[in-house]
Amino acid sequence: MNLPSIIDITSIASIGMLVLVVMQYIKEPIPVKLVPVCSVLVGIGVAFLYFYKPGGGQLDLVVIIANGVLGAVFADTGYNFLSASQSPPLSLSSKVVTPKPTV
Repeated sequence: MNLPSIIDITSIASIGMLVLVVMQYIKEPIPVKLVPVCSVLVGIGVAFLYFYKPGGGQLDLVVIIANGVLGAVFADTGYNFLSASQSPPLSLSSKVVTPKPTV
């Protein structure tokens, strides 16, 4: 399968794992409706740090934004796949759905 040159699966997986970790720590004070927006913004921020070249190299904003957004989607998909709860997409479900105790 040939993917566009801006999509790098290893970068997306790395960014997605970092987005998942960062969002787990900062999502508590964030309102539920803003969690998807914040996860995408965190993805773009992590992608910027991932692709940053300290020597003054050229940054490709399209690559940064595309990999950041796909990393955030990857983080949410991975979390929903590993989580036992059923939650809407891009919600990082432990914030939205809490299991009810069985009596």
